[in-house]
Amino acid sequence: MSVFEKAKAIYNEFEKAGMINRSYPPPKDSKYYNPKIETLSREELNKLKNKNLRMVVKWAYENSKFYRRWFEKAEVKPEDIKGYDDLVKLPILRKEDLRKDQVENPPYGSMVVEDMLPYVTSVWTTSGTTGRPTIHPWTDLEWDLLVEWCARHAWTAGLRPGYVFYNLFPAGRLYIYGPAFYEASKRCGAKVLQVGSENFLADVEGWTRFMGEFEDNYVSMTTPILLIRIGETLKKLGKTSPYVALQPGGMPLTPRMKEKLRELHPRVGENIFNIAGNVEGYSSCECEAHEGRHFWEDITMVEVLDPKTGERVSEGERGELVITQLYLLTLPLIRYSLGDIIENTITYEKCKCGRTHGRFLEVLPGRLRDMVTVKGKQFLPFDVEQVVATLPDTTSLYQLVIEADVMDTLKVRVETTRKIPDSEYEAMVKRTLERELGVPVEVELIPPGTVPIVGYKAKNVLDLRKK
Repeated sequence: MSVFEKAKAIYNEFEKAGMINRSYPPPKDSKYYNPKIETLSREELNKLKNKNLRMVVKWAYENSKFYRRWFEKAEVKPEDIKGYDDLVKLPILRKEDLRKDQVENPPYGSMVVEDMLPYVTSVWTTSGTTGRPTIHPWTDLEWDLLVEWCARHAWTAGLRPGYVFYNLFPAGRLYIYGPAFYEASKRCGAKVLQVGSENFLADVEGWTRFMGEFEDNYVSMTTPILLIRIGETLKKLGKTSPYVALQPGGMPLTPRMKEKLRELHPRVGENIFNIAGNVEGYSSCECEAHEGRHFWEDITMVEVLDPKTGERVSEGERGELVITQLYLLTLPLIRYSLGDIIENTITYEKCKCGRTHGRFLEVLPGRLRDMVTVKGKQFLPFDVEQVVATLPDTTSLYQLVIEADVMDTLKVRVETTRKIPDSEYEAMVKRTLERELGVPVEVELIPPGTVPIVGYKAKNVLDLRKK
C-alpha cells in the first residue's frame, strides 16, 4: 500500500469516528454542526484523541526524515507515546526550527512526508511578521477536515442556511482561512460574499453600501477594529447594520470594544463570539454560553508550557501555547509552539452549551515576541490594553514601546481625543497605568490616527529593539 493510500485509510477512520459531517447543511434549528463529535462523552473523546495521537506520531516517525531524526535524538520511540501525558517525553518544535529546515531543504523542508507531495493541492504561508514566512502544503484530505472544523466554528457563531457570510479574511496573500471559511460557509448552507479585507479597506464606503443588497442576516469573522469601522461607516451612510452575529479575532477583545460592537451592530445582542487561530490549522472559538473558547480535541492537543524550561505550567500561570495536530499528514506538527502566550485556564468540564471539548477560560493575551519585563514583572500589550480601555477620552488604541527585553520603565503611547498637550490628563493616565500595572510608566499622548492600522490590525507594539 502506498503512503497516500495509507493516508486515505487514516481519513476513512476519521470519518467512521464521526469527525467529518457529510450530512450538511444541518437543519437550521440544529444547535450543533456536528452533534456526534461536538457532544461526544469525555471518555470517548479521550479515547479518540489518544488514538489519533498514536497514529500521527507513528506516521511522522515512519514517513518524515526530520521526525525520525528528531525521535532518535530524543531517544523516544513511537510506542512510548500512548497518550497526552507522554508528550512531555518529546522536545518542543518552534517556528524557527521549521523556518531553518525549509531554508536548508527548500521549499517545504524535511519535516514533510515527501511521498505526500505529489498529492498537494494547495500551499499556504504564515504572514512573515517574525521572519521568513513558513510554507504549509495541504492535500485534499487535510483540507476536508480543516473545512469541517471551520464549519463547526461558523455554526457555533450562528451562521445558518440562507444567511450571508461576509468574508473579510485577507485575500491578497496565501492566507488559509479566507478560502477555508468560504467552503465552510457553504457547508452551513450560507451564501458567501468573498470580499477580502484588502479589497474592503481599499473602498470602505463602496463595499459598505453594497451590504444589505442580499439577505439581511450577516455574519463575519475579522478583527474588532474592522468590525467597528464597518459599523461606523454604516452609521455615517444612514444604514442599519445587517449583522446578526460577529466573530471578532486577530487581537484580544476588550469589554469596551464589545460594548462598541453592540452599539454599532444592534441586532447582534449577545451573539459576539471571540475566535483565535493560526495558519498552522489550529483555532478556538467562543460559544453561546460565553464561558471560554472551545478547541476541537479530536484534531488538536494543546499544552501550556514555560518557554524557558519547557515544563507544563501550573493552573492560572502564563505560558506558551504548544499544539500537536492530529490530522496533518503532509507536514506533521508535533509539540509545535505557536509563539502565543496564554493563561493556563483550560477546563475539560462539559460546557453549558452541551459541548464536551476543552475550553480556554481566558482570552489569548498576546505573542511571546511582544513580552517585556519591567521591574521583574512580565507584560504583554493586552495588559496595557485592559487599562487603556477603562480610560476616558481615548480611541482605545495605544502602543507599547519596547526598547529592550528588560526595561526599568514601561513606555506607553495612548491615542486621545483631547487637545494635546494636556498635562493634567497625561498625569491621570500615568497614575492609572501605574496603579493597575504596579510599575513605573512613561506616557506619551498621541492624536487619533497615529497608531498604524496594518491590513485590519492595529500595530500596538512599537519594537525598537536592535535586531
